[in-house]
Amino acid sequence: MGSYILHVTFLSLFISGIDMLFTRIFQATAQGTAAFIMSVIQGITLIPVLNIANRMNGFHGIVWSLVIADAVAFLVGAIMLYILRNKLQQD
Repeated sequence: MGSYILHVTFLSLFISGIDMLFTRIFQATAQGTAAFIMSVIQGITLIPVLNIANRMNGFHGIVWSLVIADAVAFLVGAIMLYILRNKLQQD
């Protein structure tokens, strides 16, 4: 069981690393609001995802909830980065 949890957690690390990269890009381009959203989005989404995943899948839902919260943060960051890219290309 421990190796299962570690495998899922390591899967989450790749997504989390990209999330941190998005945050740093927003900080470097003076996008304070976007950087703040990226900083808090995982924590905001993790609690509801934990509750929902626990009800749907029990223990396995709890294990996978971190990956789901990271994936949501990744999607939000990718959308904001796409908007930022279009904004910077216009200038």
